[in-house]
Order: sequence, then structure tokens, then C-alpha cells
Amino acid sequence: MDHNDIWKEKYNLDKERGVKLREFLADYDSKVYNPNIKQLQENCEKLGHEYSFHGYNFIRSYTIIDLSCAIYKCNYCGASKQEEINE
Repeated sequence: MDHNDIWKEKYNLDKERGVKLREFLADYDSKVYNPNIKQLQENCEKLGHEYSFHGYNFIRSYTIIDLSCAIYKCNYCGASKQEEINE
């Protein structure tokens, strides 16, 4: 076993764990978490979101990586918005 094998094994375990967590939390998320987050984000929107830069969204082709938009997230509720980058 070498480092690549260890990395692959950990990657597969993490991937499987993510699937299991999503399955385990699906009912809770749909009935409790998602509706409550939506309500919090609506309340935050009434007060005015305070966005900060989060990252870029890329358009990838075989030879070019193009910035398509900037992504911002609210510091309080996690709502996100995208703004096109004009070049």
C-alpha cells in the first residue's frame, strides 16, 4: 500500500460516509431543517442580508477556464447570490 492507495481508500470512505449522512438526515432535512432555514433567510432578507465574497463560479472548456460570476453569501443566514462578471 502506498500514499495513493491510502488517499483513494480515504476518499472512498468519505464519499460513502457522505451518502450515508444524506440518507440518514433526509427526513429531518425535509421536515425540519430546510423549512426553518428558509424562514430564517426570509427574516434575514427583511432586515437586509449582509453579503461577503465567497468565491467564483467557473465555466470550463477543454482549453479555457472562464470566470462567469462571483458568489456572495450572507454572513448571518447563509443565503447566497451570484453576480455576473463583465469582462
